[in-house]
Amino acid sequence: MTQTERVLTEAEFLERCDEQAKSFFVRLFEGFRRPPMPSINWTSAGFTMRVDIDGRKKVPLGQYRRGPDWVVVVVRRKFVERSAVPPTELDALWTEAWGWRFIDEGEHEPRNLVCNADADLTDAEMKTLLGWFSKLAGAVRRYGVKAKA
Repeated sequence: MTQTERVLTEAEFLERCDEQAKSFFVRLFEGFRRPPMPSINWTSAGFTMRVDIDGRKKVPLGQYRRGPDWVVVVVRRKFVERSAVPPTELDALWTEAWGWRFIDEGEHEPRNLVCNADADLTDAEMKTLLGWFSKLAGAVRRYGVKAKA
């Protein structure tokens, strides 16, 4: 980020959303305020999600992405693989999420999970998504980061 770019606030971010996306993100952010959820790191364009370990190490999970006619949250497998979570456990988490109607596979990186903010998630679906993020963040905290080779 250059010196002229200003970091958005949550309120400014939500002001830029249409009503459907705003409903999605308000519920997502509210859920992320409860431990052991990932933290939100605000940027000039939106936000990234990460898991803080020991207050020093951070494992990124993904970020907000926007296109001309879409708004999504992307969970990037290559980011999560920076943690020491065993691949079999990550596979199980990914397989679980791919079964939901509101999750798509990443077009350019097929191991990404893409959640459309316009998917009109029910409260039960949002609870499922937040529970999944809690499991993912918990696994990353439990296993920590990969040891340096």
